[in-house]
Amino acid sequence: MSDVTRVFAAHRELLFSIVYNMLGSVTDAEDVLQETWLAWASRDPDEIGHPRAYLVRVAVNQALAHQSAQRRRRETYVGPWLPEPLVTSPDAADHAVRTDTLSLALLVVLETLTPLERAVFILHEVFAYAHTEIAPMIGRSPAAVRQLAHRAREHVQARRPRSQVNPRLQRQVTERFVAAAFGGDLEGLMELLAPDVTLWADGGGKSNAGGPRPIRGRDNVSRVLISRAAQPLDGLDIQYRQVNGDPCAVLFVENAPYAVMVVDMTPDGSRIQDVYTVSNPDKLTHVPSRASRLTDGADAAGQRAEVMGEAVAQHAGRGGGQRDEGGADEQRRVVSPAQERGHDQGAEDLPDAVAGGEDGDGARDPQVGADGQGEGGHAQERGAEQDGRDQGGDDPTGQDGQRDAGGLHDERDEDQRRAGPEVAEPCPQGR
Repeated sequence: MSDVTRVFAAHRELLFSIVYNMLGSVTDAEDVLQETWLAWASRDPDEIGHPRAYLVRVAVNQALAHQSAQRRRRETYVGPWLPEPLVTSPDAADHAVRTDTLSLALLVVLETLTPLERAVFILHEVFAYAHTEIAPMIGRSPAAVRQLAHRAREHVQARRPRSQVNPRLQRQVTERFVAAAFGGDLEGLMELLAPDVTLWADGGGKSNAGGPRPIRGRDNVSRVLISRAAQPLDGLDIQYRQVNGDPCAVLFVENAPYAVMVVDMTPDGSRIQDVYTVSNPDKLTHVPSRASRLTDGADAAGQRAEVMGEAVAQHAGRGGGQRDEGGADEQRRVVSPAQERGHDQGAEDLPDAVAGGEDGDGARDPQVGADGQGEGGHAQERGAEQDGRDQGGDDPTGQDGQRDAGGLHDERDEDQRRAGPEVAEPCPQGR
């Protein structure tokens, strides 16, 4: 393995976590990592003083570019749009590499933010980047970044009050919920649901389990769930796994993933507040099948590396452009759960992943760490890097002296144009 590949592989999980939290899509996150790899592989490592800063900067800007195309695709999306679930097994290794992934419910709330607000929120609140470090990444002054962080925190606070439900309790409630729904226990199901519960069923117009719009109210939700669960499915198997760190139920039909069900509980943990079901087959392609749990993980990694290798070979042909934006036969305006709730809901506390004062420098919540660092220790690793940050260029804002080495915004297009014919190996696979 060359030094270029080794450095990229060492930072791949960090880059994936940042980009996935920005986009809410595993597929789009993999595309951004591929583009980041092409930009990185085309540069001389000796010219980049701080590879971590350069890679994060390129990945963040590529993710911002993808967000505009992503929003256009959602304009023709059928029914509610939910983030693509990141399903992992209870294995300790899977948990270790996904500690910085936000919950599905919080990702839904982040859909109400602007792309820049979301980027700043994730970098500052989740990965403990300082405002002065974020400024050169997105081409804004530290003061502007601080204001973006303040607005993002206010929006999230108004939609998701601070709460931390015990994972064991959530697992038990999830199992009781599934047993009641698929067992036809209407009374038991209504006992679990809050009066104002909402069902968000994302089928993308490609699944019978999806719906054209959210369903609200305990009576309506319970009856719809039981009626859908009563539909016969040959070879149905329900397994309990982790989605973005939270317990969930994964439905398999003939060993293939059919749907992912996640429940979000009220702040006091007494009732189910929201039910999220993702059955769009395009969003389940990264869900491990039943059979894959018995196979060697190295085989799966080799298959992903082969796919990424083909993507590199085809990069010159597709010109590094975005994926085609497919439409739907029956087109409706996409309804995001967070957008449906609107901007006028109030709450007193911050969400699980948020803490701190208006300047964003207060104490972190348990997900980020009490000392202001991400669970993966990202802030500690960046300490020495910030002290020795490259001084080879002027700050694009004219207000911040720090720069990520080799990370100019206007170099991204040139990097990608040069990357195609020079890359000799596929993007390293770290997952």
